[in-house]
Amino acid sequence: MIKLKAENKKQTALVYFISFFAFLLLYNSIYVGKMHGWHINDITYTYHLVDFKMGFVSSFLVGEIYHIIFGGRVDPTEVNTFNIVLLLLIFAFVSFMLAQLISLKEDKRDRKALFILSMFFISGPYSFALYTRLLGTLDVYFVFLAVLFVMFLSNKVLRFLAPVFYVLAVLNHFSALNTVIILFSLMLLYKAVTENKKADKRIYYCIFAASVVIGAGAALYFFSHSESNLAYDINGFNAELGRRCAENNTDMYYNIYYDYAIYHYFSHDGKNIYGIYPVEHFFPQLGGKLPAVLEGPLAEILSHMRYNYLYYYANNMPVKIGIITVLFLLALPVYIFFFGLWKRLIKQSKSKAESLFYALCIIQPAVTFLGGIVYSGDPPRWTAFALMIQFTLVFLAAKYSRDALDYIREKLSKIRLSYIVLYFILYSSVIYDPY
Repeated sequence: MIKLKAENKKQTALVYFISFFAFLLLYNSIYVGKMHGWHINDITYTYHLVDFKMGFVSSFLVGEIYHIIFGGRVDPTEVNTFNIVLLLLIFAFVSFMLAQLISLKEDKRDRKALFILSMFFISGPYSFALYTRLLGTLDVYFVFLAVLFVMFLSNKVLRFLAPVFYVLAVLNHFSALNTVIILFSLMLLYKAVTENKKADKRIYYCIFAASVVIGAGAALYFFSHSESNLAYDINGFNAELGRRCAENNTDMYYNIYYDYAIYHYFSHDGKNIYGIYPVEHFFPQLGGKLPAVLEGPLAEILSHMRYNYLYYYANNMPVKIGIITVLFLLALPVYIFFFGLWKRLIKQSKSKAESLFYALCIIQPAVTFLGGIVYSGDPPRWTAFALMIQFTLVFLAAKYSRDALDYIREKLSKIRLSYIVLYFILYSSVIYDPY
């Protein structure tokens, strides 16, 4: 634990901010960086190469913003630098918010408990280290949106912009529906159910309802128009991507675009082209005819799942499943700790709405994980989202609920510090690349 020489809240916050930011920087540079370094790859590069001129569809938002900022120039070095700066901003924002949370607590025992929890949040296989290894991935922008949402929600004026975050999240990728949109919704609900002033309570419920309706409408629109809004068929899309690569002198290095919601894999040299397959392609045993229950949206979901899992587990399936199991067991004590917290808060709830909210917090990891594997067969990625959302909700509860903070402090005080340190060393030492 960091020993503070002054009790002044500003000095306390500064000490924690420097500590968290330095840890994030060193941990992700020295430890994680040795494995992969801080660099984009051909997949994450092309997320910045596309824009809305190629189609007004989900997952093109990042490229559109990048083109607006840099005027259409997509130099790999500049893309890499842009994403490093973005990640450093995320580190700074997260460090600032954790420092502010801890510095608000007068009792050193409260600060100690929150500090321990914070260290597990910013390290390990299910932390920001995942995005250091996958620099430039669309998930990083989800995290950035989440950080901004937390900051906006605490402002009485900016909180009304919540629906905008829902739309931006969907535009970033459909997987927002089981990740950051769940986080946004639960945070709005928490503010609504715990707010004492009736006027503010109604405001938060209205913001929540408006956000959900607008977000659902955006998701429905972009899902139903994911093909019709594209400006090119697969061959034209392939050619345009190749032209842009050549224009930026990157055709020799970045020749693949990947997005599992639009065109799966293809290279502009024409050697590998995989488009949107009809669902019958994945079920040849049915002789090209599908039962009625498999038609429509369900057919598309099943085809995506079949395709993604065949790709992900094509090589060394027993090894990958074994690693995933070990990673899950490693994080299991954290899940159990959080489950105990939500269970305690349900018992101590002052209203049915509050009790229901904590029940939703219990099922959130399962919803995030099961929803995620519909999009792609990389469970560690969805486990990371599930756990990071849990941490965020726990910090939110600890900020406003004395009962939540008492539980955290009580449970951690019963465990010898040496055991916590040993578990932390093991937890933070495990790094895994889902790809």
